[in-house]
Amino acid sequence: MTSKVMDLIYWKDMERTGMVLTGLVVGLLSLFQLSIISVVSTLSLAIMCFTISVRIYNKLLHVLQLGDGVHPFQSNLELDISLSGEEVQHYMQKAIVLSCSAVDTIRNLIFVGNLFNSLKVRPEN
Repeated sequence: MTSKVMDLIYWKDMERTGMVLTGLVVGLLSLFQLSIISVVSTLSLAIMCFTISVRIYNKLLHVLQLGDGVHPFQSNLELDISLSGEEVQHYMQKAIVLSCSAVDTIRNLIFVGNLFNSLKVRPEN
């Protein structure tokens, strides 16, 4: 996972990085103009329209006997997304440690635990 992120950061695969960067810029611009609810709902509607179109196309090919009739998203429907108790506990412990660390860092910055660190994050005019 980290190697894929590093490849994106260092532009190893220019086409993939360009697509990701374009998606991020379009997403940020849309969030700048619209609320997050309308952006998420519009994106969900677009995804649903695409998947319905693919499903109808695949069904039409099967009716015309040009396709095999297999559901195009069957592998996604059969994907196991359940978590065991240990995995949930592990992820919750990670989330708690990260949030406590973030709160501790923000507290030290706001209440000037270290003068240099607090001045370093000061916004420029």
